[in-house]
Amino acid sequence: MKSRLRKKRYIKRILLLILIIILGFFVFDLYKYQHEKNKFNIVLRYGVEEDVNLILFKYSGKPKNVLNTLNDTFVRELVNKGKAKTKLSLTKSEMKGIETYITEKSIMSYPDKITDETKMDSSIMKSYLIIYLRGHKKTIEWDNLGSGKNYTKEMKNQVKNLDQLELRIIEIIENKKEFK
Repeated sequence: MKSRLRKKRYIKRILLLILIIILGFFVFDLYKYQHEKNKFNIVLRYGVEEDVNLILFKYSGKPKNVLNTLNDTFVRELVNKGKAKTKLSLTKSEMKGIETYITEKSIMSYPDKITDETKMDSSIMKSYLIIYLRGHKKTIEWDNLGSGKNYTKEMKNQVKNLDQLELRIIEIIENKKEFK
């Protein structure tokens, strides 16, 4: 009788150990997925500003189109029909291409805001980019209807690089079946 009881306890312990090992693999895979997901991500807001007063050339909102790779979503402006939100994922190679461009152009070192403060008519075409790269977060806002006349050569180059990055990302988005 005692040996049967010992045998049952032994089997229960082995089953518990196997369950713990399986659970450990599951938790490790989940952690690995989250770690990879947080290694590099972007949030890009672009398009015409919300709440635009064209008479006074002022805006009080943010662009309506938003790509968010943190949660794989895209919010698209529907002219006169509001917004539509959809699932949209970028492939590893698309993300790698964006990350490479950001690194090559040293975009993480750009100022947080690149606008011509002397302009009376604030642009209604602004873009906002949030970059999460290797544990660092960078937020950049810029006018993308050309550069201001008071921009330095460096500022003009930064705006050009940001506009090119934005166009690359928009091209990727527009080629996705979820966008169409």
